[in-house]
Amino acid sequence: MQGAYGRVEQTASFEVKASYEGLVEKFSILNRDDLADALDIRLKKLADVSSKFTPEILSLFLHLSDRPVEKSRLKDLEALKPPPPPPPLTWADIYADDPLNEEGIWDDIDYAAESSEDEKKRGIPVRPRKKYTTPPSSVEDTEDALDPHSFILVPDVKELHGIDEVQFWKRPDLVDGYGTVKITELQAVREVLFMLRGLPTSLFRLDEDSGAITCNTSYALEHAIPATFHHLLTSSKGIGVRIYGLHQWARLRQSVLVLQTLQASTTARLREFDTDVAKIEQRFVAPERPVLVSLIQVHSEIEALAHPLKALAATLSAVDGSANRHTFKYLEALFDDTNIAQMAGDPGTFRFMADIFFECLQTYLKPVRKWMEEGELETDDQIFFVGVSDKGSEASSLWHERFVLRHGTDGNLHAPKFLHPAVRKVFNTGKSITFLKELGHNRMQDAFRTDVEPSLEFETVCSQNPAMLLTPFAELFNAAFENWIRSKHSAASLTLRQRLYEECGLWRSLDALEYIYFSRDGTLFQAFADELFERLEGRRRVWDDRFLLTELAQTTFSGIGCVNEDSIAIRVTSTKYPRRSIKTLSSISIEYMLPWSITNVIRRTSFKTYQRIFTFLLQVYRAKHLLRKLDFRSSHAVKVTKHTHLIYSLRYHMLWFTDILHAYLTSTVIDASTTTMRKRMAEAEDIDAMATVHEDYINRLRSQCLLSKNLAPIHQAIISLLDLCVLFTDAVAQPSARHAPAEAPTKRPTIGTNRRTSKRQATEPPDDESFSEDEDSDDGYEAEAEKGASVAEGPVGERLGKLREQFEKLCTFVAVGLRGVGRVGAEPAWEMLAERLEWGEGGMGDEGLGKGGVCD
Repeated sequence: MQGAYGRVEQTASFEVKASYEGLVEKFSILNRDDLADALDIRLKKLADVSSKFTPEILSLFLHLSDRPVEKSRLKDLEALKPPPPPPPLTWADIYADDPLNEEGIWDDIDYAAESSEDEKKRGIPVRPRKKYTTPPSSVEDTEDALDPHSFILVPDVKELHGIDEVQFWKRPDLVDGYGTVKITELQAVREVLFMLRGLPTSLFRLDEDSGAITCNTSYALEHAIPATFHHLLTSSKGIGVRIYGLHQWARLRQSVLVLQTLQASTTARLREFDTDVAKIEQRFVAPERPVLVSLIQVHSEIEALAHPLKALAATLSAVDGSANRHTFKYLEALFDDTNIAQMAGDPGTFRFMADIFFECLQTYLKPVRKWMEEGELETDDQIFFVGVSDKGSEASSLWHERFVLRHGTDGNLHAPKFLHPAVRKVFNTGKSITFLKELGHNRMQDAFRTDVEPSLEFETVCSQNPAMLLTPFAELFNAAFENWIRSKHSAASLTLRQRLYEECGLWRSLDALEYIYFSRDGTLFQAFADELFERLEGRRRVWDDRFLLTELAQTTFSGIGCVNEDSIAIRVTSTKYPRRSIKTLSSISIEYMLPWSITNVIRRTSFKTYQRIFTFLLQVYRAKHLLRKLDFRSSHAVKVTKHTHLIYSLRYHMLWFTDILHAYLTSTVIDASTTTMRKRMAEAEDIDAMATVHEDYINRLRSQCLLSKNLAPIHQAIISLLDLCVLFTDAVAQPSARHAPAEAPTKRPTIGTNRRTSKRQATEPPDDESFSEDEDSDDGYEAEAEKGASVAEGPVGERLGKLREQFEKLCTFVAVGLRGVGRVGAEPAWEMLAERLEWGEGGMGDEGLGKGGVCD
C-alpha cells in the first residue's frame, strides 16, 4: 500500500476507503450500530474536506487500531470537541475593568507647546512628564524616578590617549629610517603571552589552515640586537606551534572512548597551561611589587611550563603520522614516552605523561573489566582484543572455538604491546565466566567483582618512595597490572576448576577412558577381548554386528562406577584385510561420549590417539590369546618329533615378545604418562592449561606407543610380528598344506590373502574413516601379502623355518630401529624396549633347531 518513500500509492487509496467501508459493515454485523453510524457520518464529512494526505492519515489510523469493536467508546468523542468560544469583547466590559474617570484624562492638550524633540535638538535634557502609574510596592519605596543619564560616565581623554600610546602598531612615529618599529620589552612580553594563548598579535602571524606561525621581522627592541630578539621570537614561536597543534587536535571529533579521554586529558593540561600563562601576565598587569621586565626570563618560564606539552604534542604527531594508526597505538606511545622520560631523568615530564597514560588506561580497561567480570563483549567495540569467532558454536567447543584473540592485518595481536604478557589471562578469565554461565552458575557472577580492586594510578603504581622511582616504569606497571589481573583471574579460574573436578566429573571421565581404552583393569579388558575373538573365530558370517558388540562392551564395563555404560558405542568399518589377520581389528572402534564440559578439556581430536592405542592393545591381546590357546596335544605338526623343539622355541619367543610389548605399553608408557598427566592437571590454572596438559599427554602417548609418523616402519614391523604369531598358530594347529582339504586354501587365514580375490571384501563399502593413519599403502600391503603367502605355503617344517627367519629379522629390525630413534629423540623408553627385546633373541640361534632344522 506504500510507495518507495512511505507514501500511500494512488491506487491504494481505494483500498483504504474500502477498508473503512468494511469496518462500517463489520460494526453493523456485530450489533454495534452506534459505532457504524458514527464512523459513517464522519467519513462523509471527511470526503468534503479531504486532501492528498487523507489516505495516508486514514492508513495510519488503520495500522494503529487495536480491536476497535471491543475498545471503542462513543463517549470518548466528547473529549475531541473544541471548547466553546469566549463571548465577544464589548466597551462595557472594557469600562468595567478600567473606568475612564482618572484626574486630567479629559483635559485639553496644548498643541502649540514645544515638544520634547525640540528640546533634544538644543541639547537641553528633557524631564519626562508626570505619568499616572500604579502605586509603588513596598519593596520599591521611592518617590522620584531615577534619571538614566546619571549612570553615563564621560571618558577621560588622557586615559584614551594612554591606550593609543600603548598600541605601537598604530604609531608611525616609532618607525626608524630602516622601516623597523621600535617597541619596549614589556610590549614584546605581552605579544608573546597573547600568542601562546591563541590571541591575535602583531609580532606573530597565524595561518589557521596549516597551523604555522611566522614572526614579523619589522619590529625590534630598542636596547637589543635584532638577531637576538628574533631568536627569542622564533623559540617562542616553536612553543606556540606545539600548543596550537594540541588545541587543534583536542577539537577533532572522536568516536572512540579512549581518544575522547585523551582529548579531555589534553584539554585539561592546556587549561592549566593557560592559567599559568595568565599568572605570568597578571604579574605585569597588576604588580604587587616592582617587577623586572625580562623577555628572556619569561621565555625561560614558558619553556619550563610547555616542556611536557611539547613532549605530548610530539607523541600525538608521531602516532598520527604513522601508517599503522590504531587507537591503542596512542596508549603504546604514551607508555613508551613515559619510560623514556623516566630514563632521561625528567621527573616533570615523567609524571605528566604517566598521569595521562593512566587516565586513558582506565577507559581502555572498561571493556576488559566487563569481559573479566561478566564474560560479555560490546558489539561495536573495535579496540578490544577479544572477539566472537562463532557465536552459535556448540557448548562442547565453547572454550576453543567461540571466542578468539583478534589480530591485525600485520599478524600482530590487536592490543597494546605492554598488555601482551597478560592477554592470555584476560582472555581465559572471560571465557571462564562464560563457561560458568553455561554451567548454570550465574549466582557466582557477583563473587568476581572484587570490592577492593587494585588501583592503577601513578600514586599506587609508582610510589613516592625515591627508591621505587629507580625501578623502570615498565616493571612497576607489569607488576601492578599482574596484581590487577590476579584479583579477577584467580577467583574465576578457581571456581571453574572446582566445578570441573567436583560437579562435571573430570577425574571420573579420565578414569573411564583409562578403563575402556587403556586396559586399566586387565581382567575386564581381557573378558571383552576374548568374547570378541570368539566371535571373530566363529563360523558365523556376521561377527562384527555393531549392536551386538556395543551390548558386549556395555555389559563388560557396566560394573565400573566411573563408566556410564549408556555412553559406550561400537562402530565397525569395512576393512581390506582377511578375517583372522591382526590388522582386521583396526575396523573396530569404540566410542565413549563425554559431557560437553569435559570435551572442552579432552578435545575430540584426542580420541583418534585413544582409539589407535585401544586397537594396538587389542592386537597384542589377539596374538597372546592365540598363542596361549594353542593346544599341542591336538596339533598335527607336533607329531613330527624333529620339529617339536622349534615349535616350543618359537612359541616361547613369541609369548616373550607379546608379554614384553604388553608390559611396555601398559606399565612403562601408559601408567607413567597418566600419573604425570594427572599431577599436572591438578596444578593447572584454567581450561587452557588443562587442555594443554592433556594434549601433551596424548602426544607423548602417541610417540612412546610407536604410533607417530616417524615411527611408522617400526610400528608396521611390530604388527607384522603379531601377524607372524597368527601364522604360527595356524601352521601348528593345521596339517601340512599338501594334506589339507580342498577348501582349506580359501579358509586358511594368512596375511597374504589378496583383497582382489576376496569376494566379501569386494562387496563391502569403502572405509570412510580410519584411525590407522600410519598404516602402509596398497603397495606395501601387496608386498606384505606376497611375503605372507610364501610363509603360509609348503610343508610344516619349511613354513616354521620361514616363520623363524622372518621373526628374527623383524625383531632385529625393531630393536635396531628403537635404538636409533632413541638416540636421536633422547627417549629412554625406546632404549628400554630395545634392550628387553634383545634379551629374548639369545635362544633363537640355529642350534635351537637341531640338525636338519628344515624338513622337506
